[in-house]
Amino acid sequence: MVAIAPISFVPLACGSRGRPPAPKARPTQAAQTALPEWAPKNPSPAFVRALKVLKPLPLSTLRSAGASEAQNAEATREATITWPAAYEFFGTLSDEQVQRFLTREPDWRNAIATERNEKEPRKGWRRVLIPMKSLTPRQRRAFDNWATAWGKAREGREFDHDYLVDLYKTGATRDLSNVRVGFKANPHYVGVISCITKPDGTTNGICSDFALL
Repeated sequence: MVAIAPISFVPLACGSRGRPPAPKARPTQAAQTALPEWAPKNPSPAFVRALKVLKPLPLSTLRSAGASEAQNAEATREATITWPAAYEFFGTLSDEQVQRFLTREPDWRNAIATERNEKEPRKGWRRVLIPMKSLTPRQRRAFDNWATAWGKAREGREFDHDYLVDLYKTGATRDLSNVRVGFKANPHYVGVISCITKPDGTTNGICSDFALL
């Protein structure tokens, strides 16, 4: 929506005729913020809010000299589907959650373990994780939208492209009560992350990078 500046009339010199110049419309938030090439045509306030915190990845970073043109084109197609949805999700974080993500001391203790179930801190990593059941309705819709985009981008692959199915296979309970979702940076690449806590206390999860910090 374009915000129109209030109309103000400038007094004219005595005897002059005519009308004052028409007031100029203020630019929208999207116009004030440079949009990446893969941004939606009409970005939402959540998208623009995320854009003020995160640095967009250019699609050119996905090109690999060792990949075929078809493979590079597929990587670009997937990014144009998932990256906007990831920005939308990030834009639903509260101010406190964003601040926590930006100022938290970088660490990766007890977040996501490797196949060897390591729990050592990984210096330079930061994160904000929210229990699935603690997401606000707006955040849950944004997360579900991102999960749908994640699956859509992977349609046609041999393995499962349903995000929830992947969560269950990784160890999520049916009600997702042992799942936390949010964002990580390691140290500069930002990704959507889903962290699953297993009964023995170890963790595992799924991560997908989409921006820079």
